[in-house]
Amino acid sequence: MLLETAVLSILKKLETLSGYSFSIKYDRSKKNNVDFLILKTSGEIIPVEVGVSSKKNIQIKNAVKRFNSPYGILVRDSEQMSFEDNVFSFPFSSFILF
Repeated sequence: MLLETAVLSILKKLETLSGYSFSIKYDRSKKNNVDFLILKTSGEIIPVEVGVSSKKNIQIKNAVKRFNSPYGILVRDSEQMSFEDNVFSFPFSSFILF
């Protein structure tokens, strides 16, 4: 829960300081939900998942498909950034630098 709170805080900071117009909501889906949804003014939905298990990788991929998103964001306990299957993966340590 602490990591999700830290990621939400960074997203809120980006929302305020970036100059881009978007909002952040919780995913209220009952099954296979992700932690947050970034709602862009264009109508695009970008799912965001914070996690440490391989299950989280499956959740974000499913959310990208479910919301017909161009990509998703996964913040996890990895040491490398990557982009695979329309998912940007960031290590916690790099994400908190935003």
